[in-house]
Amino acid sequence: MRNYLLLLFLIFPCLTLYAQGNLTAKQFSLFMDTCKNVVVIDVRNKEEFLEERIPGAISCENKDALFQVTDTIDKQQPILVYCNMGNRSKSALELLKNKGFKNIYQLKKGFVEWRRKGYPIVQN
Repeated sequence: MRNYLLLLFLIFPCLTLYAQGNLTAKQFSLFMDTCKNVVVIDVRNKEEFLEERIPGAISCENKDALFQVTDTIDKQQPILVYCNMGNRSKSALELLKNKGFKNIYQLKKGFVEWRRKGYPIVQN
């Protein structure tokens, strides 16, 4: 039952008026696979992004880049954010929350955990 509720929450993020939080690598991957209009944002520096990243991620290495990307996104659109360990993405979530975004999530334990769990990675 718990997995069913989680699936509903992930497929229909608009069911919540305000959602913000941490997702495990498994939840993050499931969200990416089931939500067609999700935006995945990598807030690591450009060198980290170019070396390896989550497929489909957009690089936003600083506040200006983050705002430039999110200025074109509807405030209800789901956004997934990640960094290397979870610290920078937490700051990015706060910035997005303050801009009025409602469906924002971060990758718990960051890209390090994503890679450790064996999820897909794009490498250059």
